[in-house]
Amino acid sequence: MSKQMMGVDVGGSGIKGGIVDLVTGELVGERHKLKTPKPSKPKAVTQIIAEVIAMAEWDGPIGCTLPGPVQGGLMQTAANVDDGWIGTDGD
Repeated sequence: MSKQMMGVDVGGSGIKGGIVDLVTGELVGERHKLKTPKPSKPKAVTQIIAEVIAMAEWDGPIGCTLPGPVQGGLMQTAANVDDGWIGTDGD
């Protein structure tokens, strides 16, 4: 089992990501950040997420935080991102 994972945080102004040591909780290597696109529609944001992952040259498990609750796989609200996220498949 891998002891590392790529963590991605989607925020209203930036999308950040880095490889995390799952034992210590610390970043392994560099943290990468790109601006959140305007408008922050799901397709545009997922393209930036993919770019952040590519910047880290990561090919493994990924955990991603989104700015709203995901219930039953669907985004319920959209804080700091386009309302187009509401009802989108958050999984």
